[in-house]
Amino acid sequence: MNAWKVGEAKQQFSKVLRLAADTPQQVWNRDALVAVVIGAREAQEFLSWKQQKRTPSLSQALEEVRFLANEDNYKMIAPKRSDRLHAIGLRLINPFEAYP
Repeated sequence: MNAWKVGEAKQQFSKVLRLAADTPQQVWNRDALVAVVIGAREAQEFLSWKQQKRTPSLSQALEEVRFLANEDNYKMIAPKRSDRLHAIGLRLINPFEAYP
């Protein structure tokens, strides 16, 4: 992996890009690593890996549970909903019941 100072990398940008196709190029500002230029192949591999490692959303996770349950003929039974008191003592209306 080659190391470049910011000024050198600016002056020889096309060379940095050409070398990055084969091996990542580090860009340093004084004693701090500020960037790494990588080739398109490595970038695609990283983006694919990142997409695979992505944490599923809650809806995706529930959809997977629903799929697995259906696969095993498992019936998910939800408990009956009921009214409950709110923190300030007001009665909350169950939205699944018909209004009187």
